Amino acid sequence: ALPSLEMDQGEREKPSGVKRALTSGLFVVHAASQFLAGWAMNLSFSVLVIHLKREHEWSIAHVSYAFLAVAIMLAFLFLYGVPRLVALLGTERLCLMGSVLLLPTTALLSSPLRNVSGLVFTTLVCLQFASICVFNLPNQGRARDIGDRYTVNGTGAVSGAGRTFFAFGQAASPFASLALYSQLGSGTPWLLLLALIAAILFLHIHLGIWKVSWIARAITCAPEDPLGGPALPAHAVKAAATWKEGRGPQQASVMMSPAATWTAETDPDADSTTSSDGDGAGAPNSDDAPQHVAHMGVRERADPDPAVAMP
Repeated sequence: ALPSLEMDQGEREKPSGVKRALTSGLFVVHAASQFLAGWAMNLSFSVLVIHLKREHEWSIAHVSYAFLAVAIMLAFLFLYGVPRLVALLGTERLCLMGSVLLLPTTALLSSPLRNVSGLVFTTLVCLQFASICVFNLPNQGRARDIGDRYTVNGTGAVSGAGRTFFAFGQAASPFASLALYSQLGSGTPWLLLLALIAAILFLHIHLGIWKVSWIARAITCAPEDPLGGPALPAHAVKAAATWKEGRGPQQASVMMSPAATWTAETDPDADSTTSSDGDGAGAPNSDDAPQHVAHMGVRERADPDPAVAMP
Protein backbone atom coordinates (compact mmCIF):
# COMPACT_ATOMS: atom_id res chain seq x y z
CA ALA A 1 0.00 0.00 0.00
CA LEU A 2 1.16 3.52 -0.68
CA PRO A 3 2.15 5.60 2.38
CA SER A 4 -0.31 8.22 3.47
CA LEU A 5 0.19 11.92 2.89
CA GLU A 6 0.34 12.52 6.65
CA MET A 7 3.24 10.11 7.02
CA ASP A 8 5.15 11.79 4.19
CA GLN A 9 4.66 15.21 5.73
CA GLY A 10 5.70 13.95 9.14
CA GLU A 11 8.90 12.41 7.83
CA ARG A 12 9.91 15.50 5.90
CA GLU A 13 12.35 17.66 7.82
CA LYS A 14 11.01 21.11 8.67
CA PRO A 15 12.69 24.09 6.95
CA SER A 16 15.54 25.63 8.90
CA GLY A 17 17.99 28.43 8.25
CA VAL A 18 15.46 30.56 6.36
CA LYS A 19 16.06 33.64 8.52
CA ARG A 20 19.79 33.36 7.96
CA ALA A 21 19.23 33.08 4.21
CA LEU A 22 16.89 36.10 4.07
CA THR A 23 19.43 38.28 5.89
CA SER A 24 22.40 37.24 3.78
CA GLY A 25 24.07 39.53 1.29
CA LEU A 26 23.24 37.12 -1.50
CA PHE A 27 19.53 37.42 -0.81
CA VAL A 28 19.73 41.22 -0.51
CA VAL A 29 21.09 41.52 -4.04
CA HIS A 30 18.69 38.83 -5.25
CA ALA A 31 15.67 40.69 -3.84
CA ALA A 32 16.87 44.06 -5.11
CA SER A 33 17.43 42.57 -8.57
CA GLN A 34 13.95 41.03 -8.51
CA PHE A 35 12.47 44.43 -7.67
CA LEU A 36 14.45 46.02 -10.49
CA ALA A 37 13.31 43.39 -13.01
CA GLY A 38 9.64 43.83 -12.07
CA TRP A 39 9.98 47.61 -12.24
CA ALA A 40 11.73 47.59 -15.63
CA MET A 41 9.32 45.11 -17.19
CA ASN A 42 6.12 46.97 -16.31
CA LEU A 43 7.72 50.32 -17.09
CA SER A 44 8.46 49.12 -20.62
CA PHE A 45 4.93 47.76 -21.11
CA SER A 46 3.13 50.82 -19.78
CA VAL A 47 5.23 53.46 -21.51
CA LEU A 48 5.23 51.52 -24.79
CA VAL A 49 1.50 52.05 -25.29
CA ILE A 50 1.38 55.70 -24.17
CA HIS A 51 4.42 56.79 -26.15
CA LEU A 52 3.40 55.09 -29.39
CA LYS A 53 -0.08 56.64 -29.29
CA ARG A 54 0.89 60.10 -28.04
CA GLU A 55 4.20 60.81 -29.76
CA HIS A 56 3.99 58.65 -32.88
CA GLU A 57 0.19 58.51 -33.34
CA TRP A 58 0.06 54.77 -33.82
CA SER A 59 -3.32 53.10 -34.10
CA ILE A 60 -4.47 50.37 -31.77
CA ALA A 61 -3.74 47.77 -34.45
CA HIS A 62 -0.15 49.00 -34.85
CA VAL A 63 0.38 48.99 -31.08
CA SER A 64 -0.89 45.41 -30.97
CA TYR A 65 1.74 44.46 -33.56
CA ALA A 66 4.41 45.91 -31.27
CA PHE A 67 3.12 43.80 -28.38
CA LEU A 68 3.13 40.74 -30.63
CA ALA A 69 6.78 41.34 -31.55
CA VAL A 70 7.69 41.65 -27.87
CA ALA A 71 5.79 38.44 -27.01
CA ILE A 72 7.51 36.42 -29.75
CA MET A 73 10.94 37.63 -28.66
CA LEU A 74 10.23 36.90 -24.99
CA ALA A 75 9.01 33.39 -25.80
CA PHE A 76 12.21 32.65 -27.72
CA LEU A 77 14.41 33.97 -24.90
CA PHE A 78 12.51 32.19 -22.12
CA LEU A 79 12.34 28.81 -23.84
CA TYR A 80 15.57 28.66 -25.80
CA GLY A 81 18.00 31.57 -25.62
CA VAL A 82 18.57 32.31 -21.94
CA PRO A 83 18.68 28.66 -20.71
CA ARG A 84 21.50 28.00 -23.18
CA LEU A 85 23.33 31.13 -22.04
CA VAL A 86 23.00 30.06 -18.39
CA ALA A 87 24.48 26.66 -19.25
CA LEU A 88 27.34 28.33 -21.10
CA LEU A 89 28.20 31.25 -18.83
CA GLY A 90 26.74 30.46 -15.41
CA THR A 91 24.27 32.31 -13.20
CA GLU A 92 26.35 35.16 -11.81
CA ARG A 93 28.17 35.89 -15.02
CA LEU A 94 24.93 36.14 -16.98
CA CYS A 95 23.37 38.37 -14.28
CA LEU A 96 26.33 40.70 -14.67
CA MET A 97 26.06 40.78 -18.45
CA GLY A 98 22.31 41.38 -18.30
CA SER A 99 22.75 44.34 -15.96
CA VAL A 100 25.50 45.73 -18.19
CA LEU A 101 23.24 45.39 -21.25
CA LEU A 102 20.45 47.24 -19.43
CA LEU A 103 22.60 50.36 -19.10
CA PRO A 104 22.98 51.26 -22.82
CA THR A 105 19.44 50.23 -23.78
CA THR A 106 17.97 52.37 -21.00
CA ALA A 107 20.27 55.26 -21.88
CA LEU A 108 19.10 55.14 -25.50
CA LEU A 109 15.46 55.13 -24.42
CA SER A 110 16.08 58.19 -22.25
CA SER A 111 17.67 60.02 -25.20
CA PRO A 112 15.86 61.88 -28.03
CA LEU A 113 16.36 58.77 -30.17
CA ARG A 114 13.06 57.41 -28.82
CA ASN A 115 11.23 60.16 -30.69
CA VAL A 116 12.73 59.49 -34.13
CA SER A 117 9.99 57.07 -35.17
CA GLY A 118 7.65 54.49 -33.71
CA LEU A 119 9.65 51.66 -35.28
CA VAL A 120 12.89 52.87 -33.69
CA PHE A 121 11.20 53.20 -30.31
CA THR A 122 9.67 49.71 -30.59
CA THR A 123 13.06 48.25 -31.50
CA LEU A 124 14.67 49.90 -28.48
CA VAL A 125 11.93 48.55 -26.21
CA CYS A 126 12.47 45.04 -27.62
CA LEU A 127 16.18 45.33 -26.83
CA GLN A 128 15.21 46.50 -23.35
CA PHE A 129 13.02 43.45 -22.80
CA ALA A 130 15.81 41.17 -24.05
CA SER A 131 18.22 42.71 -21.54
CA ILE A 132 15.67 42.28 -18.75
CA CYS A 133 15.29 38.58 -19.58
CA VAL A 134 19.05 38.02 -19.69
CA PHE A 135 19.30 39.68 -16.28
CA ASN A 136 16.18 38.33 -14.57
CA LEU A 137 16.09 34.62 -15.42
CA PRO A 138 19.51 33.78 -13.95
CA ASN A 139 18.70 36.01 -10.99
CA GLN A 140 15.64 33.85 -10.30
CA GLY A 141 17.97 30.85 -10.27
CA ARG A 142 19.89 32.46 -7.41
CA ALA A 143 17.04 31.53 -5.06
CA ARG A 144 17.90 27.85 -5.38
CA ASP A 145 21.59 28.54 -4.77
CA ILE A 146 20.77 30.62 -1.68
CA GLY A 147 18.38 27.95 -0.37
CA ASP A 148 20.94 25.17 -0.88
CA ARG A 149 23.69 27.19 0.76
CA TYR A 150 21.91 28.53 3.84
CA THR A 151 18.83 26.39 4.52
CA VAL A 152 17.48 22.89 4.87
CA ASN A 153 14.26 22.48 2.86
CA GLY A 154 13.96 26.27 2.74
CA THR A 155 14.43 26.96 -0.95
CA GLY A 156 10.70 27.49 -1.47
CA ALA A 157 10.59 30.19 1.21
CA VAL A 158 13.58 31.98 -0.31
CA SER A 159 12.07 31.80 -3.80
CA GLY A 160 8.70 33.08 -2.55
CA ALA A 161 10.30 36.04 -0.79
CA GLY A 162 12.17 36.96 -3.97
CA ARG A 163 8.98 36.81 -6.03
CA THR A 164 7.34 39.16 -3.53
CA PHE A 165 9.95 41.81 -4.30
CA PHE A 166 9.38 41.22 -8.02
CA ALA A 167 5.65 41.85 -7.48
CA PHE A 168 6.42 45.04 -5.53
CA GLY A 169 8.40 46.34 -8.50
CA GLN A 170 5.63 45.43 -10.92
CA ALA A 171 3.01 47.19 -8.78
CA ALA A 172 4.94 50.41 -8.14
CA SER A 173 6.41 50.88 -11.60
CA PRO A 174 3.34 51.90 -13.68
CA PHE A 175 2.12 54.42 -11.11
CA ALA A 176 5.50 56.13 -10.66
CA SER A 177 6.59 55.87 -14.30
CA LEU A 178 3.39 57.25 -15.82
CA ALA A 179 3.31 60.05 -13.25
CA LEU A 180 6.86 61.04 -14.22
CA TYR A 181 5.99 60.68 -17.91
CA SER A 182 3.03 63.03 -17.72
CA GLN A 183 4.49 65.57 -15.32
CA LEU A 184 8.22 65.79 -16.12
CA GLY A 185 8.59 64.46 -19.65
CA SER A 186 8.76 61.21 -21.60
CA GLY A 187 12.43 60.59 -20.80
CA THR A 188 12.24 60.80 -16.99
CA PRO A 189 10.96 57.23 -16.36
CA TRP A 190 13.99 55.87 -18.20
CA LEU A 191 16.34 58.17 -16.28
CA LEU A 192 14.92 56.84 -13.01
CA LEU A 193 15.39 53.28 -14.24
CA LEU A 194 18.98 54.10 -15.17
CA ALA A 195 19.58 55.29 -11.61
CA LEU A 196 18.05 52.07 -10.21
CA ILE A 197 20.31 49.90 -12.41
CA ALA A 198 23.39 51.81 -11.25
CA ALA A 199 22.26 51.40 -7.63
CA ILE A 200 21.88 47.62 -8.06
CA LEU A 201 25.36 47.35 -9.59
CA PHE A 202 26.79 49.37 -6.71
CA LEU A 203 24.98 47.13 -4.21
CA HIS A 204 26.58 44.02 -5.69
CA ILE A 205 30.03 45.58 -5.40
CA HIS A 206 29.44 47.11 -1.97
CA LEU A 207 28.30 43.81 -0.44
CA GLY A 208 31.20 41.94 -1.99
CA ILE A 209 29.06 39.74 -4.25
CA TRP A 210 30.89 41.08 -7.30
CA LYS A 211 34.39 42.52 -7.14
CA VAL A 212 35.76 44.91 -9.73
CA SER A 213 38.50 42.45 -10.68
CA TRP A 214 35.91 39.66 -11.06
CA ILE A 215 33.72 41.89 -13.24
CA ALA A 216 36.64 42.63 -15.56
CA ARG A 217 37.54 38.95 -15.80
CA ALA A 218 33.93 37.85 -16.29
CA ILE A 219 33.54 40.16 -19.28
CA THR A 220 36.86 39.36 -20.93
CA CYS A 221 37.62 35.68 -20.26
CA ALA A 222 36.50 32.70 -22.31
CA PRO A 223 33.11 31.06 -21.52
CA GLU A 224 34.72 27.83 -20.29
CA ASP A 225 37.07 29.62 -17.89
CA PRO A 226 35.90 28.85 -14.30
CA LEU A 227 35.61 32.10 -12.40
CA GLY A 228 36.86 32.44 -8.85
CA GLY A 229 35.76 34.96 -6.26
CA PRO A 230 32.67 35.53 -4.14
CA ALA A 231 30.19 35.22 -7.01
CA LEU A 232 30.50 31.46 -7.39
CA PRO A 233 27.28 29.43 -7.43
CA ALA A 234 26.60 27.21 -4.42
CA HIS A 235 27.93 24.04 -6.07
CA ALA A 236 31.35 25.66 -6.63
CA VAL A 237 31.80 27.24 -3.18
CA LYS A 238 33.72 24.21 -1.92
CA ALA A 239 36.07 24.29 -4.90
CA ALA A 240 36.77 27.98 -4.32
CA ALA A 241 37.51 27.39 -0.64
CA THR A 242 39.86 24.52 -1.53
CA TRP A 243 41.59 26.70 -4.07
CA LYS A 244 42.29 29.32 -1.39
CA GLU A 245 43.72 26.65 0.92
CA GLY A 246 46.61 26.02 -1.40
CA ARG A 247 45.70 23.76 -4.29
CA GLY A 248 46.48 24.93 -7.76
CA PRO A 249 43.95 26.33 -10.19
CA GLN A 250 43.98 23.11 -12.22
CA GLN A 251 42.59 21.09 -9.31
CA ALA A 252 39.98 23.73 -8.57
CA SER A 253 38.79 23.90 -12.16
CA VAL A 254 38.40 20.12 -12.35
CA MET A 255 36.55 20.01 -9.02
CA MET A 256 34.11 22.59 -10.33
CA SER A 257 33.42 20.61 -13.49
CA PRO A 258 30.06 18.79 -13.60
CA ALA A 259 31.78 15.60 -14.75
CA ALA A 260 34.01 15.45 -11.68
CA THR A 261 31.10 16.20 -9.35
CA TRP A 262 28.91 13.57 -11.02
CA THR A 263 31.67 10.96 -10.76
CA ALA A 264 32.23 11.67 -7.07
CA GLU A 265 28.51 11.47 -6.27
CA THR A 266 27.69 8.33 -8.26
CA ASP A 267 30.80 6.24 -7.60
CA PRO A 268 29.92 3.29 -5.33
CA ASP A 269 33.11 3.77 -3.34
CA ALA A 270 32.55 7.50 -2.85
CA ASP A 271 32.29 7.14 0.95
CA SER A 272 35.98 6.38 1.25
CA THR A 273 37.17 9.23 -0.96
CA THR A 274 34.64 12.03 -0.68
CA SER A 275 33.42 14.36 2.01
CA SER A 276 30.23 16.36 2.40
CA ASP A 277 29.82 19.99 3.40
CA GLY A 278 26.11 19.81 4.22
CA ASP A 279 24.67 20.60 0.82
CA GLY A 280 24.86 17.02 -0.38
CA ALA A 281 27.63 17.57 -2.93
CA GLY A 282 30.61 15.30 -2.60
CA ALA A 283 34.13 16.60 -3.13
CA PRO A 284 37.45 14.75 -3.26
CA ASN A 285 39.63 14.78 -0.17
CA SER A 286 43.11 16.21 -0.37
CA ASP A 287 44.75 12.77 -0.63
CA ASP A 288 42.76 11.83 -3.71
CA ALA A 289 42.78 15.21 -5.47
CA PRO A 290 45.84 14.50 -7.70
CA GLN A 291 44.16 11.35 -9.03
CA HIS A 292 41.00 13.34 -9.90
CA VAL A 293 43.09 15.94 -11.69
CA ALA A 294 45.17 13.39 -13.55
CA HIS A 295 42.17 11.48 -14.82
CA MET A 296 39.79 14.47 -15.35
CA GLY A 297 37.13 13.27 -12.94
CA VAL A 298 37.48 9.48 -13.51
CA ARG A 299 38.73 8.20 -10.18
CA GLU A 300 40.84 5.05 -9.82
CA ARG A 301 41.32 2.98 -6.70
CA ALA A 302 44.20 4.07 -4.52
CA ASP A 303 45.21 0.48 -3.79
CA PRO A 304 45.95 -1.85 -6.71
CA ASP A 305 43.95 -5.03 -7.06
CA PRO A 306 46.04 -7.90 -5.61
CA ALA A 307 44.90 -10.18 -8.40
CA VAL A 308 46.54 -8.04 -11.05
CA ALA A 309 49.35 -6.47 -9.03
CA MET A 310 52.85 -6.88 -10.33
CA PRO A 311 55.06 -9.28 -8.28
